[in-house]
Amino acid sequence: MNRVIQPDMSYHGIDISEKIIKNNEKFSRPGVTFECLDVVNRKEWKNLTKRSADLAICLEVDIHLLRAEIPALLDFLFSEVNSKYLLILTKDELSREAAIESIDDRWTNINLTEYPQFENADCIFSWYYDYGTYQLFKHDKSNLQ
Repeated sequence: MNRVIQPDMSYHGIDISEKIIKNNEKFSRPGVTFECLDVVNRKEWKNLTKRSADLAICLEVDIHLLRAEIPALLDFLFSEVNSKYLLILTKDELSREAAIESIDDRWTNINLTEYPQFENADCIFSWYYDYGTYQLFKHDKSNLQ
């Protein structure tokens, strides 16, 4: 992490797992902090200690959530974290059949264009793995309507 977060940068990591936070605290230094928080529990949002950022990165959080929790995650990112940019990265390891048969209704792929939080987005990029290559698509305003 020290190679990624340069001395003139700051980083604030959030995770629901206290074990993950404790493990990551070995990387703590001035400007690099960590916080344990359940971002889909609206009652916990008041405990958020850092509320602004140039870039908010949501790394593979969605694969741990139920479909019904995705709107709360997006509300958290848009209403509680005041960031200029938002990067949501997901990894869809389940086959289509496994996703359909998933008994706990886990989300396996976010289609950002389906959520009202993105109505005012300047642009949305989709990135996914398909047939051995990564695909990047830009959805412009005309495609979102």
